[in-house]
Amino acid sequence: TSGLDSASASKVITILKNLATDSEVAIVSVLHQPRWKLVTEFNTVMVLHQGQTLYTGGALDIEEYFREVDVFFPPGENIMDIVFDTINGENVQKGRIKQLLEKARRLENELIEIRTSGGESITIDMSGANSTFAPPNTGETDKLKGVSLRSGLVGEAKMKTMNPWLYTFRTLLRRYLVEKFKDPLVVQSQLTFAITFGILVGVVFYDLGIDPESIQSRIGCIAFGIMLQSFIAFDIILLFPKERAIYLRESGQSLYTPSAFFLARTLAEFPSHFLNAAVFAIMVYLMVGLHNFWMFFLLIQLATHCGTSLLLAISALSKSLDIANVLASLALVVFFLFDGFYVKVSTLPLALQWFSEVSFLGVAIRGIWKNELAGLSQIDTKYCGAQCPFFDSITAQRFYEVEDVHVGSICWQLLGYILAYRMIAFLSVKYLHKK
Repeated sequence: TSGLDSASASKVITILKNLATDSEVAIVSVLHQPRWKLVTEFNTVMVLHQGQTLYTGGALDIEEYFREVDVFFPPGENIMDIVFDTINGENVQKGRIKQLLEKARRLENELIEIRTSGGESITIDMSGANSTFAPPNTGETDKLKGVSLRSGLVGEAKMKTMNPWLYTFRTLLRRYLVEKFKDPLVVQSQLTFAITFGILVGVVFYDLGIDPESIQSRIGCIAFGIMLQSFIAFDIILLFPKERAIYLRESGQSLYTPSAFFLARTLAEFPSHFLNAAVFAIMVYLMVGLHNFWMFFLLIQLATHCGTSLLLAISALSKSLDIANVLASLALVVFFLFDGFYVKVSTLPLALQWFSEVSFLGVAIRGIWKNELAGLSQIDTKYCGAQCPFFDSITAQRFYEVEDVHVGSICWQLLGYILAYRMIAFLSVKYLHKK
């Protein structure tokens, strides 16, 4: 409101207040020498001195709060002028500033303790200046008794809070979903890639037959498609290196726990990844003419989220974006090399065959191969005769070394990889790179 006359400043504040209420968003404003009427329009007011908080709370409680440290408010004077003179005027008393700092810090610590003290609901009634927390059970009464809400460190006039972890998780999830869909470029680019790759794979492998050569093309189509889809969200390696500073600052202030942050941040990415995998799976299935749609769809989803989870783990493990890029590229090459398409697992040295089980690409590809070959009712061998490498579904499965593969077990294995990668990512976020 600097440079505005009082009427214009009042209109601006009214517009911002309506926007905050209607859109349910938080708006932070900085006011210099405000009129008291403008200050009372805010739900929460924060008074700072040299970067430190002296007061946080409702505007109507400011006068009583400062009176408690012997600040005198002459009748008819602008309350905020008195406050500013007290903390920044010519006759600033350092002892009074110290009292205000200690008081604000004490109230904030008490509130943090309440927020993190368990899973019970707490009803907050701020209808009066001396309102206090009213816990739902008597066991917490002594602990909360006397914690004044004059400081206004918690929200609105009357509200009921849920379990602290659930509350922070819900708030964070909403924040990250709004952030993600406020910037549609990333979502649109990923969806565009999924559609483009789906069309590309569909056109190259369009309407394949059931002769041995066409079946080999189906196998190649599946391997190539899985590789593309698994790493379509490669930009997710930016996630934790980019947001680590914000996370460390906010979690260090006890605003939320690592688990609430991690779960909310990763779940916010889920809708776009699910949509991209769904679009790709449907397009490829219809254009290529594959078999057993629902199992194919499920395996594509699991492979996509396996790749995403691996990239999340790399992102969390890496201190910088450069390290994350190197690790992700290395993982892609190793998993791609041992996926079973370029080199059959049985031909690998025994010391290297275990890589095929570690490679989620190889696991997902074998699952979809099994799903596809098991769906073949017959194979057209009229063009190759006795020289055909396989003659029916069983011999085809044996040729591609998936005869003993169980698709259900593959699904559980991929789900296990997803959970393992995400656990690594969570532990890395919680314990690594604290500075």
